[in-house]
Amino acid sequence: MRVSTGVSWAVAVTAAAALLATASPAVAQTGSVSVESGSGAGSLGAEVTTPHELPPMVAAGEGYAADLEAAVNFWTVNRLALGGLSDDDPDTGFDGQGSDVTIEPTAGDDALSATYTGSGQIRKTAGKLFVKRSLPDGSGDFLTSCSANVVDSANKSVVLTAGHCFLLDSSNWDFGMGLEKSLASSAVFIPGFDGAALARHIPGGDGDSSLPGTDIAPFGVWAVTREWITNEWSADPSHFGEGPGHDMAAFLVDSPTDSRPIQEVTGGQQVGFNLPQGKVLNAFGYPTDNIKSWYAPPIVNGIPTRTGDANRNGVPSELQRSFDGRTLMVNSGQSKGVAGKDLDMMPSAFSPGSSGGPWLEQFDPATGTGIQVGVTSHFVNADGGLPVVETVLAGMNSARPYMSAAHFTDQEEAVYDLAQAQTAPN
Repeated sequence: MRVSTGVSWAVAVTAAAALLATASPAVAQTGSVSVESGSGAGSLGAEVTTPHELPPMVAAGEGYAADLEAAVNFWTVNRLALGGLSDDDPDTGFDGQGSDVTIEPTAGDDALSATYTGSGQIRKTAGKLFVKRSLPDGSGDFLTSCSANVVDSANKSVVLTAGHCFLLDSSNWDFGMGLEKSLASSAVFIPGFDGAALARHIPGGDGDSSLPGTDIAPFGVWAVTREWITNEWSADPSHFGEGPGHDMAAFLVDSPTDSRPIQEVTGGQQVGFNLPQGKVLNAFGYPTDNIKSWYAPPIVNGIPTRTGDANRNGVPSELQRSFDGRTLMVNSGQSKGVAGKDLDMMPSAFSPGSSGGPWLEQFDPATGTGIQVGVTSHFVNADGGLPVVETVLAGMNSARPYMSAAHFTDQEEAVYDLAQAQTAPN
């Protein structure tokens, strides 16, 4: 367990701005790939790996069917828009009120962030995770989104994402102030999410109370029923101080309208543990934010605008692009392990909303399949460190042209094994 070592208040405050809100081994029977724990970079050997289960979102029992239906029906088209579409201007709040004006790079997509135009299984397994977070002081709830991916599992019901999509608590590092502190209380996963037809919330009204159709959710809307996080993330669920540590979660899903487990609908990607780092990787997700975004164009009167000038990160006009949260994106490149941490990192221009998305090695664009070895976690500097000082100097802009992933080791394998051992869906 980590122990606070006197991190200063200034460091604690500024670190909060650095968050995202982010050889052929044998194949096991469930489609996982693993090598001995000493083989993976950064392996901790005798670390405690016992997973931590969060409170169930749909509890087993007599009222399960009704609660499952209610969990799905909560997520109307309007609430999907509130939680899952872009924000462009912090002065207008964080409620999906970004612009529908989309800026594409005139120089064409590059490896740091490209619209995924391929087909295959990743179109079904990757999706968007919509989350209602509750604040511990009782001041209210807010809606947000992450990315996630269906993996091959024994019970055919396991989906993987980032731990911080469900739990954040910085109390270990900010003197108990809880600058980042929230717990997910409700969530749904939409595999193959397509937001092209998702209308934005109109302030002052109730919005569209209908449920999403197959144009938005081609493979259905699946309620999250149970969730597990790694032992280390449960002990210190924050990107402060030494963190982050093993920022990964596994969850089970169920549908009130489809009796099949999700893997029979979407298929499942292989998942690998303790595999060597330093591979060419492909990361997938739904970046949504244009405030903390390396490639974001200038925002003029609340609208992403190509002015011809470099953006605040120094990115030239021809490379700038905006995100709206509607579209599956891909980031590919040569990764490297971060010394002393179980992290992969590579050049990336993804933004918040991509958190929890899969990082795949051996990705085959013809089939859309690969081996998942991590999940998107947070921005890093070129050396893999948190951009704390740089964030302050950049006016609290934490975006960097590098992203990290929790590299799957023993802790993540323990979470996956526990999740797939359950009698699905609950």
